[in-house]
Amino acid sequence: MTDRKIGIDGNNDGIADFYRGDIASIQDYYSFGMVEPGRSYTVSNGYRFGFDGQEKDNEASGSGNSYTAEYWQYDPRLVRRWNTDPTIKPIESPYMVFGDNPIWFVDPNGSDTSFASNHTKDIFNEAYNDVHSKINEQTSKINDQLQKWKEKGYSNAKTNRLYSKRIEKLNEKRSELFSIKNGLDDLINSDMVFRYNEQKISDKFMIGGGTIYDDIDNVVYITFNYGNKDDLIHESRHGWGFLQGEWSTSRFMEEFAPKSYRHFYVYYGYDYSDEVNAYNWGYIYNWNYVGSQLRIMNCTTIKQFVETKYVELPIINKTFDPQYPECNSYCK
Repeated sequence: MTDRKIGIDGNNDGIADFYRGDIASIQDYYSFGMVEPGRSYTVSNGYRFGFDGQEKDNEASGSGNSYTAEYWQYDPRLVRRWNTDPTIKPIESPYMVFGDNPIWFVDPNGSDTSFASNHTKDIFNEAYNDVHSKINEQTSKINDQLQKWKEKGYSNAKTNRLYSKRIEKLNEKRSELFSIKNGLDDLINSDMVFRYNEQKISDKFMIGGGTIYDDIDNVVYITFNYGNKDDLIHESRHGWGFLQGEWSTSRFMEEFAPKSYRHFYVYYGYDYSDEVNAYNWGYIYNWNYVGSQLRIMNCTTIKQFVETKYVELPIINKTFDPQYPECNSYCK
């Protein structure tokens, strides 16, 4: 569909009674993007894009048999790329596409299958842009206070203390938002592969999501509740914590291991501090995160919340690791 709408005048009075969409192209695909014979339609002026939103390169191997993107040339019949994957994964062939699972993964630019769907990628981008907008908002407020202070003059000590305190608080908030943005940038630019996916979560100990490092796949899997940006930010903090060496997991495949996927992993260094830090990101992003329980956030309330929520979770160390005191830095 294009963004052009076609007016239909049913009674010939010169006024459009309704509109129809402008169909540019219709295709039915096999799993990896090969067009099903006899099940495609394209208007005469041609539409250059197809499967996964990628541009078709019909000159290479015939109509619909080759796609091009920033990092690959891809043949949907062979289900392989012509060049090697720029993101190296020890467990995958460099010519593999979509992690061999096109139902679950997408790869719009041919660089990596980092998002389970375009919707998941959109949610991540929305959250990232939200953080950037909040930073700009704080900057605007700071500039506004500086201007008002300037207009008031600097001769009154009480006025100076008032504006200095206001600006200090605004700067603290902006610095906290920058910590999230910088952390997300670290995930985006890292050589480690972070694969985001979203699902409706009902697990008792996975209410908002879960983050696991698979040492066999050498991938960090980040799962968050469907469409929930607060949970995405929370779980991204766990992902960033992995980059900082705060925690890790390793997979074991015992024959009689419990069915719950979490129990297929051994956790190292995962403790209350990791959850406090993740909830802190969520709170900075959205002060109403998880409702009124964190509206008044201080060292005591946030720690008590985590201790109460995770006391029954068997995989967490029920201590606050002094090696990572970040959770104390804002508890004053």
